[in-house]
Amino acid sequence: MSSEAIPKLQAYTSQDAAASREASEIERLGDILSVVHAHAITVSAPTTAIDAVTEAAAVPLRNRALEMDSALEAPRQATTLLVHDNISCRSVGHVPLQEPRVLVLHRDLCVLWKPAGWTVLASEATNAPAIEDWTARRFGDEIPIARDAGASYGLLHRLDRQTSGLLLCARSYMGYHLAHLQFASRRTRKEYVLFCHDWLPPEPMPRNFEAPLLQVSINSRIKRSIVSPRGRSARTELLVAYPLLGPEGEHLSLVEVRLHSGRMHQIRAHMSGAGHPLLADVDYGGTRLAWCPRIALHAKHLELDIGGVGPLVACSGLPEDLIHALQQTLSVSGNSRALAALWLNT
Repeated sequence: MSSEAIPKLQAYTSQDAAASREASEIERLGDILSVVHAHAITVSAPTTAIDAVTEAAAVPLRNRALEMDSALEAPRQATTLLVHDNISCRSVGHVPLQEPRVLVLHRDLCVLWKPAGWTVLASEATNAPAIEDWTARRFGDEIPIARDAGASYGLLHRLDRQTSGLLLCARSYMGYHLAHLQFASRRTRKEYVLFCHDWLPPEPMPRNFEAPLLQVSINSRIKRSIVSPRGRSARTELLVAYPLLGPEGEHLSLVEVRLHSGRMHQIRAHMSGAGHPLLADVDYGGTRLAWCPRIALHAKHLELDIGGVGPLVACSGLPEDLIHALQQTLSVSGNSRALAALWLNT
């Protein structure tokens, strides 16, 4: 497959002006990422083949990004260092948790803190504050992509409205295109922590939920993902899962997961499909509890490398509302006590 894909990708670098006008730039760049993604999800594809396809795809993406950054004179500092590489969002600065903030700066990327209650590229108008409005105000005068709706305002993935944690944002078109290439080739690492109902079986970890997910419409405004053989492939890796007891003796689990795909509501749908909906996730079968009033899901770790200046790595401790929720529980094993203590003191 890679022997056919690489010439196709190379052709994008030599298209003349007339050919470029035949298809929109967005379609061309989308085709490139689709080819890479198709290789990345092919189980039999060797790593060397995926590497070759990714490298070939980087050429037209990098060329296009250079054109756009140069035309707009987007800022690209020569030096890039992580401002923080291990963040506890409880203690950094004095910005209220209800407001976004910049946690990590990279030459072409940054990692934002997204509070619960904020939307990210919502498809429907809501009364909730939107991260893209905040980034436009915060960066728009200096970073053109922050005002570009066609490039998702630089935002590189979504987090659900009630999910808190780490959100990746591009500071240049170079960062935007190369980060999308990393997502397409499944070379990013995104990890989450959650509380779910009931105790997960004591099976060896890590293990995977790989049920395909189908997006369905509940009504004209509400969509859900359900486990269905007609759905798209999805993989959620359970890293650790330890039992807890709630204040009323409820059986709960503290779980850390890693995403290997990015379907809508993937973690929520997979956990619900396995019989372990997230706390307060009423749309997927969870129960809203007085001591945990929002969906108990937090994006804790984000890692990728777009080349040039080394990898970007960001980690986040729990926000105050989930710390409060964890403090209401009791650990029922030595391992769960150790994990809870780690999260309470991060």
